[in-house]
Amino acid sequence: DSFRTVRGDTVTTVRGRADITADRTDLTIDRLEIGVAGAHWRTDAVVNAAVGQGLLTVPRVRLASNQGDLAAQIDYREADGQLAGSLRLDNFDLNLLDPLLRQKLRAGGTATASVTLGGRPGDAELSVHGQLLDAQFPMAWIDSLTVEAQYRAGEVRVDTLGLTTDYGNVAIRGTIANPGTAAADWWPGAALDLDMTIADGDWSFVDQFELEALASIAGGVDGRLQVAGTTDAPLITGDLDSAPFHYQWLHLDRLTSTVRAESSQLALGDLRGNRGPFQLLGRLELPMVFDLLSEPITPEDGPFYGRITVPEDSDLSPL
Repeated sequence: DSFRTVRGDTVTTVRGRADITADRTDLTIDRLEIGVAGAHWRTDAVVNAAVGQGLLTVPRVRLASNQGDLAAQIDYREADGQLAGSLRLDNFDLNLLDPLLRQKLRAGGTATASVTLGGRPGDAELSVHGQLLDAQFPMAWIDSLTVEAQYRAGEVRVDTLGLTTDYGNVAIRGTIANPGTAAADWWPGAALDLDMTIADGDWSFVDQFELEALASIAGGVDGRLQVAGTTDAPLITGDLDSAPFHYQWLHLDRLTSTVRAESSQLALGDLRGNRGPFQLLGRLELPMVFDLLSEPITPEDGPFYGRITVPEDSDLSPL
């Protein structure tokens, strides 16, 4: 009739009934209450569920708390080749994941999202639509993150991925694919075909990587980039527009350039900059060990290459 368990700061209370047969168990849960890490969760209605070999069905369950709501529906029937489910988060406090994952993420923020699961066992399809507000991640404070994406046959199609952070705004769309791999092995070596737009960016974002070659870079930046290759050998190309731009002794009102970042080099080409009437042209190549599986580094021993051209009879007084 009732069951209660206590482990650390987690208290679970269940009241209901289980009908057990040889091939399945039918559950009727009249009440479920979970207290964890200071949050109190409870069901708002009777929950019916069935569990068995290759079977898991939960027509509806909703857990409400003072730190957000979670609603879910699951229908997994291996015999029928059917996989269906959904998950809904409403103003869900991400700090609640810390005790559940046994990790101190402390991302904070609140998530409102809808996740839909379909397809067949071994060939699942997933759709995510959601928004995250006011979260602290290792690389940036996230004012808002909006995502619309689908997963099918080893490919993620990103329709919308928008980030508003303390370093500016980023919008991404495209595909990431690695078919035929298990979930744990999906990201390494995945093929990339993404378009990225940067608006009101800040070069100070790169400070956290402690790249010696870019230690003094500063200013604002906008850009349009294409990300190709794979996660272990990416290729990023596009155009950047920095205003103002500061690098070591160089201080400009504006600098535009092409960019090409690959596994061993960062190249800024077609440099065109000005400070007042003063203008310069050039190219800059920096050594870099770069992939999307680890933090980038710039070897101290080079090789470096730089070329700056100043038109004849230029007035250097603005410098």
